[in-house]
Amino acid sequence: MATANKFDRINRWLTLGANIGVVLGLIILIVEVRQNASLMRAAMEADKNAMLANIELSMASPATAEAWAKSVHTPEKLTDAEIRILEAHFVAVMLQWDQLFQMQSIGLVPEERVERHIRNSAPFYFGSAFAKNWWRSENRGWEGTQMMSVAGPVVERLDERFLEKRLNALRIDGGHPLTEDVDTPPKTQTDPVVVSPDLYRVLFENQHIRVVEYAIAPGEHDNPHTHPPKFMVVLASGRLKIDIGNGETIISEEKTGAAKWTAARGLHTAENIGDTTVRVLLVEPKSAQAAEDATP
Repeated sequence: MATANKFDRINRWLTLGANIGVVLGLIILIVEVRQNASLMRAAMEADKNAMLANIELSMASPATAEAWAKSVHTPEKLTDAEIRILEAHFVAVMLQWDQLFQMQSIGLVPEERVERHIRNSAPFYFGSAFAKNWWRSENRGWEGTQMMSVAGPVVERLDERFLEKRLNALRIDGGHPLTEDVDTPPKTQTDPVVVSPDLYRVLFENQHIRVVEYAIAPGEHDNPHTHPPKFMVVLASGRLKIDIGNGETIISEEKTGAAKWTAARGLHTAENIGDTTVRVLLVEPKSAQAAEDATP
């Protein structure tokens, strides 16, 4: 009996030891899997960044830069050869996005990061009438994929004049604030459609008026910008924190249906601190802006 009890205790200890070994083996396996995932993520991130760098370097070549500038300002004058050059770059950008979708599918990056990257980069490649027209021509080839379901709506919302406006904004001429008399306060405008194209979309514009839709999801914030005098209508309510600089902030409770006229607003940012997407329609009469600029 004593011998049997002894063997029973030994057996229990051996079973316990085997179970501990299995647990330790699983822990080691989990650590290795995580390490491998981190290494794979780093490698794919490096490939993605290298691809983007190659796109930018290629765009800087004289022939490509000339074709790109022509596509922004005078797309009707593009030659077949120039269109082919631009197509190659558009495809490269889409392949870079597709790599992010692959990283998302295997759990290396979250969906939100993929969408944010596309929102931030899309305007600088597809923010022209020519580029958006090319994008639409490719829809059939990407139908039913994340490219169309995620990137498609982002590209469709882009202002077709984004790149044109951005180039104009980067130029320094005789009327630029840097060249004005130091005693004269410069009147500078930072267009939210240009600096935050993923949040602001031009619905209509002519020589008299511009209509802009503004949509900001919970947790999102726009880049520093200004507003001309405008009429605004809240389409979907929510809560915004407005940073007006110098450490001052305003909490704005936006109510659906609220409508009001507001004066020009200086440089500021807005952050959605609520749990609903805020949507606002901004109507900017250009005559009001002209009148304010003419005021001494």
